[in-house]
Amino acid sequence: MPETDYSLSARPGWLRLYGGQRLSSHHKQTLFARRWQYFTFTAETKIDFAPQNFQQVAGLVLFYDTGNWIYAYVTWDKVQNTRILRILRCDCKDFSYGSEAVSLPQGEVVLKVRVNRAQVQFFYKADGGWQPLGGPQPADHLSDDYVETRRGRCAFTGAMVGICAQDMDAHRSHADFAYFNYGEEG
Repeated sequence: MPETDYSLSARPGWLRLYGGQRLSSHHKQTLFARRWQYFTFTAETKIDFAPQNFQQVAGLVLFYDTGNWIYAYVTWDKVQNTRILRILRCDCKDFSYGSEAVSLPQGEVVLKVRVNRAQVQFFYKADGGWQPLGGPQPADHLSDDYVETRRGRCAFTGAMVGICAQDMDAHRSHADFAYFNYGEEG
């Protein structure tokens, strides 16, 4: 719903996403995504997000369905008392981190993912040049064949890449995105 889930007018020139439920939810998510069309591509976004707690999350996601995704997200770490960037993987509802938490300065962050068949690499740029976020991540679980084999039944969603925001606390936070670029390679 415009102005409830997202806004193009709250910050002119930016897409504002209001935090919805978690990526594993079957209900109210705030997710804008497009289908993968090639086996190799790059997607990039610039995000301005100031989370107040660990339940407020936003970033760049590779998404198959609510049980299979890889998410490079910005959130708040109460132990470090700072904003962080991290990768979380969900493989048939089995969760694991794909990177250590990286402390971020305040302000805008650029996130990028490079997909090369069944392997992906995330990058970020906060106050300097591009830095890798974690190492190469397996992405074979973002496919119809894999999900069908693991679940024992047919699945046909197709992999997507996009931007999203979650607020599992008060559902009042928002993240602003300056752009979302998708570029195919070969």
